[in-house]
Amino acid sequence: MNYKYFLLPIILLLVVNCVNAAEVKTFVSPDCSFESLENFVSGADSLYIGTYVFTNPCILDLLREENISDLKILIESSPVHGMSSKEKKILCNLEENGKKIYLYKKEGRNYHHAKYLIKDNSSVLVTSENFGYTGFSKNSNYGNRGWGAIIEDENLTDDFLEIFFSDLSKAEKFKCELEDYETNCNPKEENYIPKFKTEKFNNQSVYSIFAPNAINEILDLIDSANKSIYIQQMYIYKYWGSRKEGSVNKTPNLFLERVINKSREGLDVKILLDSYWYNIDKSDPVSNYYTVEYVNQIAEEENITVEARLVDLDRLRFEKIHNKGMIIDNKTVLISTINWNEHSPKNNREVGVVIRGEVAKYYSKVFSYDWSGILPPEDENSGSSFNRNLSNDEITNHNITEYVPTIFVIIILSIILSVYFKTRK
Repeated sequence: MNYKYFLLPIILLLVVNCVNAAEVKTFVSPDCSFESLENFVSGADSLYIGTYVFTNPCILDLLREENISDLKILIESSPVHGMSSKEKKILCNLEENGKKIYLYKKEGRNYHHAKYLIKDNSSVLVTSENFGYTGFSKNSNYGNRGWGAIIEDENLTDDFLEIFFSDLSKAEKFKCELEDYETNCNPKEENYIPKFKTEKFNNQSVYSIFAPNAINEILDLIDSANKSIYIQQMYIYKYWGSRKEGSVNKTPNLFLERVINKSREGLDVKILLDSYWYNIDKSDPVSNYYTVEYVNQIAEEENITVEARLVDLDRLRFEKIHNKGMIIDNKTVLISTINWNEHSPKNNREVGVVIRGEVAKYYSKVFSYDWSGILPPEDENSGSSFNRNLSNDEITNHNITEYVPTIFVIIILSIILSVYFKTRK
């Protein structure tokens, strides 16, 4: 009996799964972030959490409801405005319930700004959002715009486990110093109506980015773009250096200048920034107001396809944009905690995941809505998930090139098998 006809499909299936193996569940804040967190935590035997701040008692209730035998939390010891009394109460509650809380040990102002969870050593939740009401709204009708993803991938999980335990080995145990730490879940009520639900995507390719020292990885991701770059950030300083003693270090922002240069190559570049009052303060020389003015002035003077906007918070009814995300060519997405200033990628503990595949279209739809205030069409044949930006030819090319590595391996393997079976005759 000739077994080659049975072996070949099995081998090819294994090859495809090795090239694109990750399962990804998408979510965005405020629409479905709490629900996604709730589903992720459910049934966990072990849960390792790395976060910047933890001020949401509703998440405390969620963790207490689950019988998690191994729960460890690594948290920033001294965030910018100090650890709030609300946060101390939550940590005291967790400690009283036998959970292990660790304070990130650092030198200088190098913050633990990461936000991620590792469940049962098998899956990771990564988000741009803190464990606060605005990051994870229990009622899904109030909060910041942020992106997140739940990823099942062995290599990615191993990467995050290594970072978590490396940081944990240098951390200090939290000690509750409060006598009264009663706290209650009282989510805010607003009239934001959720527009997006979580979606599941199989066979996506993923890899991790960690800071400190993530500058070159972000620049390489920008350089990989061939057609479009869509950026949503809480803020982007016009200059790379931040404010220092009333003056401004006027070194150009490397990330911002790189995406502007990509626009000079003919790429479509869109930058959406937060418009919360302190991010558009005209007395601040590096506020989003001046970044948008700077980008659009270059676009007009050079007639290039780059545009920057301040988000319309009143129309969208967000608290603010807290996202730190980017979409490349509608086929690759960065979900991260990395702000586009010098300090964040260079010095902080930050995390990010780069996901390549159909999952990027989900975030393109979200970006499209935030950019225009209009939900994109659901018709998958409309040409693109973002305002029909790509032609049908470009969509076809995108679908083909996405699987070039898999197709190449399959062809080579098929040739080898063909030669092998011929020599056996």
